[in-house]
Amino acid sequence: MSTLTRTSYSGCLISDKSLEYYVSIGYLTDSVRHTWIILSVVNSIASPLTIVINLLIIWTDTNLRKVNYNILLAALAVTDLIVGLVVEPLFASRLFCILQGCSTACIFPAYFIMSVMCAGATLIIFMVSSVERYLAIEHTQFYLENVTTKKIILTTALACLIGLPSTLSARILLNDCDRFKQVPVAVAVGLNVLIILYCSIKVQVTAYRQRRAINAQAATVQLQQEEQEEQERRLKEYKRAFTMGVLVLASILLYCPYIINTILLATIVVDRSSLISTPGFDVTFIHLQSLLNPIIVSLRLSYIREGVKNKLCCRE
Repeated sequence: MSTLTRTSYSGCLISDKSLEYYVSIGYLTDSVRHTWIILSVVNSIASPLTIVINLLIIWTDTNLRKVNYNILLAALAVTDLIVGLVVEPLFASRLFCILQGCSTACIFPAYFIMSVMCAGATLIIFMVSSVERYLAIEHTQFYLENVTTKKIILTTALACLIGLPSTLSARILLNDCDRFKQVPVAVAVGLNVLIILYCSIKVQVTAYRQRRAINAQAATVQLQQEEQEEQERRLKEYKRAFTMGVLVLASILLYCPYIINTILLATIVVDRSSLISTPGFDVTFIHLQSLLNPIIVSLRLSYIREGVKNKLCCRE
């Protein structure tokens, strides 16, 4: 057990409620101290790994960034790279400072703002990617005629420029209102999640049915060259859709601890001490998503995997 002195929050936009709890009781329990040491080490190790793997994805091949789906993968890799460069080091520094008894007053607002911006950008990229896959599979002709790389970049940029600052500003303005401060984030996340789930489920069902039909047709009918090329193109689209589905599923699983902890903190009025220490666990799972995303992409998409191998082996 170690003592904890009061930290000033004057001049900071957002206060750290978990730290305020331990300041109010005047000490850190041994279990919390050991937990935060482990989390600090985990984030410190994950940070360079996240940076290196996402840099490899971005660096793989400039030609990949000319394809609609791949430009979104590149945007996701950039967001994950920022998590490794900024968010995880800030989180580890904050925990280290708390354990050493130094001031963390303005580390938390910086960490909070960057983590919300990165998590929000990731969610928006998932949303745009899900809609892109939905149009590619459910409305193929419209997709081929109207959806371009420039339009996807513009849509993603506008969604980030409008959605992230407005949500973050509303959250900061409601910082002193415990009852409503989570509403802006909850509304923004809820809308994005509804779009992602609808598009993802619709696409996965359609892709599964059409892939079975293509395989059955290929086994019984001799196709012309053009028909074979069209079927190969469609199978690639389905594989990309499945990859996006895996990314969405992994994201949901990694966010589950955060969602559960938030619900418990909102509903339990007394004896919240056992829950206060868990936010370090749940946000660490969210940070690890930025390490898992490029691994999933590399494992699922052979051209990304081959591009990484070629770069590492200095082959063109």
